[in-house]
Amino acid sequence: MRRRLHRWLQSMLSRLVVSHILVVLLTSIMISLASFLLVGIVFQSFAPKDYRQWALDTYLKWQFDDAIAEGTLSEDIIELPGFALVIGANKTILHAEGDTPCVAGMRLSDCAIEYLHSQPGERFIEEQNRRYVEVVMRTASGETIIMRRETLAISDFVGMDIPLTADITSNVLVYTLITSAITAVFSAPVALLLVWLTVRPLVRRITRIATTSQEFAGGDLQARVQDKRSDEVGQLAQHFDSMADALQQNVHMLRDLAQRNATLTQQAEQLAIQAERARLSRDLHDAIAQRLFSLTVSTATLPSLIEENQQRGVQQAQSIAALAEQTLLDLRTLLVELRPASVSQNGLGDWLNHFCEDWKQTHRIGLELSLMLSGEYLSANVESAIYYIVQEALSNVVRHAQASHVSVSLVEGRQQIILSITDDGIGFPMNTPAIIPGKFGLMGMRERAAALGGTLAIESDTAEGCTIRVTLPLRPVEVI
Repeated sequence: MRRRLHRWLQSMLSRLVVSHILVVLLTSIMISLASFLLVGIVFQSFAPKDYRQWALDTYLKWQFDDAIAEGTLSEDIIELPGFALVIGANKTILHAEGDTPCVAGMRLSDCAIEYLHSQPGERFIEEQNRRYVEVVMRTASGETIIMRRETLAISDFVGMDIPLTADITSNVLVYTLITSAITAVFSAPVALLLVWLTVRPLVRRITRIATTSQEFAGGDLQARVQDKRSDEVGQLAQHFDSMADALQQNVHMLRDLAQRNATLTQQAEQLAIQAERARLSRDLHDAIAQRLFSLTVSTATLPSLIEENQQRGVQQAQSIAALAEQTLLDLRTLLVELRPASVSQNGLGDWLNHFCEDWKQTHRIGLELSLMLSGEYLSANVESAIYYIVQEALSNVVRHAQASHVSVSLVEGRQQIILSITDDGIGFPMNTPAIIPGKFGLMGMRERAAALGGTLAIESDTAEGCTIRVTLPLRPVEVI
């Protein structure tokens, strides 16, 4: 129960309810304060002389009772409790009105002896928690006007008994608080009703959007809000549905693309395997098989050659030994090329050192290796590409370049790794086709670099040799 209450207090619905009540409450406070302060300031500013008009109105009613139009006197607008007298020069009551025992024709000493010697003037009097104004006036014709009435109060306008005494400020605050509290009590159910009728459907729609977005994020790609209204919330829901449709379509497209990429990857792997098998078959046929055939033929004729000419037989035996040694070297080279596991086991740098040293001893060609590696982990794809490119490039040097020296450089940067292989051989014209029937050569190296998002550049001159420069990203992206 406590959790539900806490959750409700933090919800939009509760905040809107509170905001409605606060708006009504603050509005009532402001209106009450403004009204009471305005009326209080106006009434409090009244001086005793400001009440002389009520006294003069009494004289006018005595003089022109039948001729005065209704509503022209002050008491026709606001009637003040009290009394008023018009007294002749001989102290006889000429006119009397209000709450007084005096009537016309009586002597002043008989009904209001306390005013017998009153002097002209105005003053405030407080009696029994009530405030009165007393005005004594003399007319030009010798009559005396005596008026005693209660002062103006807010009750004269709003029907509430709030006397304008020195405690006006505290009274205004007290009645303002009372009015505000009453307003708040009545405004609370009204606010609840308004929120229930107008805001609750809006909150439900927003909650529906939030719930649907969670379902969609959780993997339910069919989840939709389906709010067709034209207001802001409806537009938000429609935009969400449109976005969900686009994302669902993109997901399906990505799945199809991933499936096609997987198929293409398998096909590329099969083609690479077939290419490697073809290359190994070619190398075995060109190097090993032919020499073994020569060894077989030379060995078969060796006994008869020794019987005919011993010296020529010795020379033939030496040739057979040299051919066998060369065949062993070629076989050793092939075995080195079939050792890719050592790359991952010992690291790229160690493998290059061993491979280049074996290659140099096997082919009797000078080779300088320069490595600038950080020692951090390189992906298996990058290491494998470098392995095969170095192997293929040095193989081409042996077969075609007629070089006496080769430089191999491998430099690792922050974003990429650069491999350079330079020989001082005969080179080849740049307009020579990179693909020769039956040979893969540069095409294979270029495709290996492109498959990892890298590039391969060739600089060749028939007088200065050839340079192959390969640039590979350290985090390659598979490109089919």
